Amino acid sequence: GKLHVFTMKKVHELNDTTTPLYRKSLLYLIHHGLESERATEILGLEESLRRDAETAKLFGLSGTPNKNAEVVWSKSDTGDCSRSSATRHSDFDNNGPTLESVCRIIAGKCNGGDIVGYEPRQARGGDLWSLDSFGTMSTPAIAQTDDAAPFVTAVSGSAVSMGLARGKRRALCIGIDKYQAITPLGGCVNDKNNWSRALYEAGFEIFADLENQDATAERITKTLRDFVATGRPGDHLVLQFAGHGTRFRDTSGDEMFDSCFCAVDCDTDSALGGLVIDDTIYDILGGLQPEVRFTLFTDCCHSGTVARAINAPPPPPPGAGWRARYVAPTPRMSTAYQVASAASARNVALDAQVRGVLFAACQDEELAWESGGSGNFTRIAVRELASAQGLSNRQFHDRVIKAFGNDRRQTPNLYCRPEDLDAPFGIV
Repeated sequence: GKLHVFTMKKVHELNDTTTPLYRKSLLYLIHHGLESERATEILGLEESLRRDAETAKLFGLSGTPNKNAEVVWSKSDTGDCSRSSATRHSDFDNNGPTLESVCRIIAGKCNGGDIVGYEPRQARGGDLWSLDSFGTMSTPAIAQTDDAAPFVTAVSGSAVSMGLARGKRRALCIGIDKYQAITPLGGCVNDKNNWSRALYEAGFEIFADLENQDATAERITKTLRDFVATGRPGDHLVLQFAGHGTRFRDTSGDEMFDSCFCAVDCDTDSALGGLVIDDTIYDILGGLQPEVRFTLFTDCCHSGTVARAINAPPPPPPGAGWRARYVAPTPRMSTAYQVASAASARNVALDAQVRGVLFAACQDEELAWESGGSGNFTRIAVRELASAQGLSNRQFHDRVIKAFGNDRRQTPNLYCRPEDLDAPFGIV
């Protein structure tokens, strides 16, 4: 028969985190310390596959392809049976492209033919190595973890209610640098990776992370819908986005402007025109079950002055290597916005009725900047997570602003209902 191995490239292995105490993948822990001999070669490690001459020859890694053996390196999208977007070992068993490829291999449908698309499981227990699984252990000192901490119902009812819940903590992380038709960026995938790592270390299961070509408007919208559907009372869901943003004068009358995430296919003729508008996001969030917390971190310019919203160019960057995460709407983007806005089931004003808590990179009249391979907001916010235990949303936001300093070019914003300002931050 034919042998297929699905595994990660070395860069993802090194970015995977077994626990906060061992910041490489589980396979490296096995390779270096858990076999009878140190540095035992492991089939799933790229460096082991390439280092062992016989294995490299088997999989065609030494120059001569072998039609009977294949390594599918994640992330890849090279054919019906060679797709994976997993970036952690715990991703593979819940990763749509991987499992659909395996299904096609088994069914003999690598050259086309219909299969039932994979749907992520609606409820999932913690992995052996995920921090939230420790909440089920009997040791009293460990049982008092974040899984048993007070939560705030920030998405339903007219008042904040406090209670105890053993909910799941999940995150959806998105970063886009390589835009198809608009100005590329240079630090958004790094931001996505840094948020993903920080949230994972804080006990969040990474439901999905989308980057570059995977982050189309259609894919973002579907994944967000699936993500929201996993929420159960007591769960805490986090959405993070780093990329370009833009804004259009609102046509529905519920607010002055509509804010948009620019997907990788922005300003193209692709589905949804590459735009994910705030009305669509909040339509989806309307599907949250009661007592599900939802927090957003956005490192993009998805707001601005009237001048900027009508194609005025952004101001020049403050120095070499600085870029603004804002793109002025083009005629094609404006047409796509009109279509997306008309299709929205209802229009909800972000500023007035935000469901959950939104930490944004900048004020309405400012731009969000990146420099040195990272968004300035992400670099500071992720760093501040380390000392955020016990803080309220307001206190965490104030700490981030303070860390920017007095000569800052952007001031992060906090959007939430007044009663949620002093609710627990709840990420760490």
